[in-house]
Amino acid sequence: MATPTPLPRYERILTGHERRQRGRCWRPEGTDDWLLIHTLAGRAHVMLPDGQLSLGAGETLLFRPSAPQDFGGDAASGLWELAWVHFLPLPHWLELLRWPEIAPGILRMAVSEPSLRERIETRLLEADRLSGSGLRYADRLAQNALESALLWWEVQNSLGARSTHGWSRPSTTSRAAWTGGCRSRSSPAPSTSRPHASPTCSAPRQACRRAASRSGSASSGRSSFSS
Repeated sequence: MATPTPLPRYERILTGHERRQRGRCWRPEGTDDWLLIHTLAGRAHVMLPDGQLSLGAGETLLFRPSAPQDFGGDAASGLWELAWVHFLPLPHWLELLRWPEIAPGILRMAVSEPSLRERIETRLLEADRLSGSGLRYADRLAQNALESALLWWEVQNSLGARSTHGWSRPSTTSRAAWTGGCRSRSSPAPSTSRPHASPTCSAPRQACRRAASRSGSASSGRSSFSS
C-alpha cells in the first residue's frame, strides 16, 4: 500500500520552485493548511473524484484544509516546472481565496492575460526567494509577495465575472494601468543557492530539499511529493 506524503512543518509559509519529471503528492486526508500549486511550464495531472484533470502552464490549484491531495507531473510531456506554497491565510486573505471549485475543497484558476500571468509568477518566485533568504522577517516578506499574487489572481477573477455577466473588458487605456511594465518571462531555473524542499516529494532530487538548519523546520516534514 502506498505511503501518504509527509505533512509539512513550518510556522507561517513554506515555499518551493522546482522542475520535476517524476514524483507524486498523495495525501488522502489533505493537510491542516492551504496548498497552492502553480504550473510554470510542462503539464501535471490531478486526480479528482470523477477522474483525472490535466493542467498546463499558467494554471493553478488551491487545496483547502483537509481536501485530498493527489497530483504529479506528466512524464510524457517532459519536465514539470512548478511553484508551490503551503500557507496559513491571514484573515483578510479569505476573500481572495474564493476561486472556482472543481471538486470539494479543490479550486482552480487559469490566467488568460499574459502580462497578468507574468506579474503573478514574478511574485510567487519572489515569495520563494524571500522565504529562504535568511533575512529578518523573511517569512513575513514572503507572505507579502504571496498576498500580492493573490490580489492579481483576484483581478483575473474579476475579469472572468465581467465576461460571465456580459460586461466589457477594460479598455486599452485602463488595462495598461495593470499590464504596463511587465517583462517577458524567460522561465528562470530554480535557485541553486539553497536546497529546496518539495511540496510533496521524497523522490530523488537535486534542488528539492531546503536546508534543515532553517529555524522551525524539519527535513522529514517539509516534503510534498512521494515516489
